[in-house]
Amino acid sequence: MFEFFGGIPKYLIPDNLKSAVTVAGWRNLVLNRTYQDMADHYRVIVEPGRPGKPKDKPKVEKSVQVVERWILFRLRNMTFFGLHELNQEISRLLEELNERKTKRIPAGRKQLFEELDKPALKPLVAQPYQFAEFRTQRVQPDYTVSIDNHAYSVPYTYVGTSVDIRVTERVVEVLANGQRIASHPRNSVSGGATVSESHMPENHKKIREWSPSRLFDVAEFIGSDATAFIQYLNPDSLSEISRYKTGTRLLTLSVEYPKERLNAACLRALQAKANGIEQVENILKNNLDQSPKSTQTQDGLSDHENIRGRDYYH
Repeated sequence: MFEFFGGIPKYLIPDNLKSAVTVAGWRNLVLNRTYQDMADHYRVIVEPGRPGKPKDKPKVEKSVQVVERWILFRLRNMTFFGLHELNQEISRLLEELNERKTKRIPAGRKQLFEELDKPALKPLVAQPYQFAEFRTQRVQPDYTVSIDNHAYSVPYTYVGTSVDIRVTERVVEVLANGQRIASHPRNSVSGGATVSESHMPENHKKIREWSPSRLFDVAEFIGSDATAFIQYLNPDSLSEISRYKTGTRLLTLSVEYPKERLNAACLRALQAKANGIEQVENILKNNLDQSPKSTQTQDGLSDHENIRGRDYYH
């Protein structure tokens, strides 16, 4: 709309629709966060009309009637085969309406706008507003917030703090007390994480050291089954934090248990199609790596003394 006008007005006077006004009323007015963000971007004041008071914006109400009669009514018997074609016809009719001369407006609406309104408009800003959504979350213990199942880091000192998140098509910004504390390019990888090293405490910066190749080096030191298990987890697809947790737990387990047991536990986890190092840890804690493995019969059932099997009935 501002680009069509070629400038920005001082005030916007919308209805109390939910996309503009969250709470109506002069005393406790609350604007929609996105609408307020747009107004701030264009440096325009928003003063919604009072509910049920159409005379607060009479020119708007009259213009709706004029557009219905001169554009929508004339489209009623036309057939269009695409939105672009419809928009072209609306633009043509709008231009005709704006240039139309009447007894009350001898010069036409467009000429009056050029002479009276346009000189009073503020110039357009350099960049058009980019639509943004706002969300509120509490910063998690791993100093991240989540947008569409993707984690974004904030400074670790804000753990447990409630923050506002401004989400656009390209950027995720995190705000605390109205101040931006983090900004990241938006990432659509589900389950991934975008972490800035500057947001980490010193002891967590070691997360960056856990590359997929280092994870494989640790696994190869333990044994072939551990290597196969890490390969099954596919370190390249894991986030940096997930690789860090997997690698450090694997090192801790290699100190607490003999390599043979840890290697056997990895084999058992691999056979069970486990999805994390936690299962390996549980296998070791419950000594499942030392229990005999059950075999499978041709029926797909475990070979156990309490199962008769089909040969029992011959």
